[in-house]
Order: sequence, then structure tokens, then C-alpha cells
Amino acid sequence: MMVYNGQLTPDEAARIATDVGPQVKTVDEVAAKATELLCPMCGGHLTVDDEKHQIVCRFCGYHQPQPEQSKTPAHQEEALLMALLKRKGQPVIWHVAKRVVQCQQCGAEHTITADKLSERCRFCGSTQVIISDALRSFEQPEALIPFHVTPLDAMNAVEKQLNSVNERLLHPFTSPKVEQHLAEGVFLPFWIFNCTAQITRIMTVFKPNMMSEQSQSSTLDVLNDIPISGVKSPTPSLVQAIANYEMSAAVGYDPKWLAKIPARLYQIDFDKASFDAREIASQAMRRKYKSDERHESNTSRNNQQTISIHQLSQIQSMTFHLMLLPLWIVLLGDKRIALVNGQTGKAAIGTM
Repeated sequence: MMVYNGQLTPDEAARIATDVGPQVKTVDEVAAKATELLCPMCGGHLTVDDEKHQIVCRFCGYHQPQPEQSKTPAHQEEALLMALLKRKGQPVIWHVAKRVVQCQQCGAEHTITADKLSERCRFCGSTQVIISDALRSFEQPEALIPFHVTPLDAMNAVEKQLNSVNERLLHPFTSPKVEQHLAEGVFLPFWIFNCTAQITRIMTVFKPNMMSEQSQSSTLDVLNDIPISGVKSPTPSLVQAIANYEMSAAVGYDPKWLAKIPARLYQIDFDKASFDAREIASQAMRRKYKSDERHESNTSRNNQQTISIHQLSQIQSMTFHLMLLPLWIVLLGDKRIALVNGQTGKAAIGTM
């Protein structure tokens, strides 16, 4: 069906049928294409209005129309199984160390490391956002959530966290102050997974005559919007602690949203991220349905029986898409880092 629908070539389908997976090759540099973030009216550099959550021109006052909320239609989400099959059908998977781009403003050529989706030109200061490279080694985001938390709000959230009871117990001899008054904003890539699970309910009735009767029923349940960080630093566990994003606020991805705050490019691909998403979904289902499990005895003069009810959950299917989510990174005086959710203001502090 995937060949028939144009999702796979016959050669890719033939490779999937073998036990040989794609070769993994590393290349030091590859040519990349970047887009310019210029005002369509005057050609000036664009920026982002944090209060109105709009892309604006700092020179002529142009305001880009308010973006529509991104609901990530089903056709934009990718089924994990199909994506894994397409991955296996590829002859080569490329790991790129650097991407070479030519500035659209001054024409200067410079390199961008593999972990960055955008960077300012060191010659003219214009922002360059990578949209593709010659090897098609990465995917573009589907959506993003704009920043709602200001740098000052982020600093206050960290100070509040430093003064919390738990933090004072863990670090009693550390001054609860943000000694480095600098918050760095960044859009981090997240793989967002939706999972469908089958919940199987098994009821066993043990009767006095040592006989037992067993019945079984199944139902489907879903867990949507599971965010899994696509970067190795900051550590995924610390990022996960503040990943309480409200996905309904997402807007369609446009490189112009990166005019003011840079974005990272994912280093952890969807296949590896799916293992973490599956574990989170499985744990959530176990917690949700654990209250339904019971073991009880009914005793009377003429009748005695024991009823045991047990739940089993199994992930049936998963879909995913790529998003950029807002984050503030604050460096503390003791060289720890603190992270602040750029939408909700939730803060988490790392260990030494």
C-alpha cells in the first residue's frame, strides 16, 4: 500500500524486505539552504512582538497577520510504524557535523553546527534559518508555541524555585540567588507523540469447588501530546520536568518566528524518542486503570467465592510530529543551570 500510495519506491520496499538496514554515514560539512527574515514591505529585518505574539518589522511597523492556531491535522502527523518502515528503506542515513550556508543579506559564507536550526550572520547580523540541506538529513518542524514568559518572569520563577523548601533541603549551604542575571531564550525541538492503547480487563471468579470462571473485555484509550525532547543538552530528564506545555496554543511553523530567539535542531531522532514516549504512555495507563484492579472475597454460609480483576495495557499505535517549544536557560552562580518553560513559567533546577 505504501508503494501504491507513493510513500515508498519499489527499491525501498525491496530493502525493507531484507534484514539489512540503512548504512549510517558521517559527513563533516554539507551545503545548506537558508531563508531570509525580511519585511515584505521595506526589506528591513523582522522581529517578534512579545506582547502581541506577532511578527513585526522594526523599521516600517509592518505586522504579519495573526497566525491561525495549529491543530496539527491527522494528515500532517506521521504514523510511527510507517515512518520506521521508510527509515529502513533508505539506503543511507546521514549524520552531519556542520552545514554551510550563504547569507542572504551580505553574501558571506559561514558554517552552522549540526545542533542549530538558526544563527545570526557574524558579518551583517541578519538571522539565517536553515530550511534544507543537500542530503535531506533533517525534518522541518510542523508547529511551535511562541514565548509568553519574559526574561524577568523567568528569573523570578528561578528565584522562587531556589527559595522553595525542597531546594533549601537539597542545597542548604547555597545562596538562593540567581547570581548570573542572564536568561537565554531558545526554541527546543520536541517530538510530540499521540498513543492509542488497548486496555484488557480480566476478571477471574474462584468458587468453593476449586473451579474458576474467567471473563475478558477490552477497550481503547488514548494519550495525546506526549513531548519528548530532541536534544541531548540540556539533559532530557531536566527538560522533561518543565515540559507541561499547553499544545492548544501552538501556531503553524514559520521561520520568521526565529527572528528574535534562535532554535536548536534535533539530535535525538523520532525512532529513539518513541521508546521514551511509549514508556510514558504505558506508565500513565497503568496509573489510570490501577484503581480498577481489585481482589475481593464474598463469603456466606452456603457460598464463598473470590473475585480477582486485573488490567493489562498495550500500546497499539503511535503517531508523531515535530514542534519547537519555548525555553529559558538560566546559569546559576554555582554553575548549575535552571530551565523555565517559556509558556507556563514552570522552573526546574539542575544538579551540580
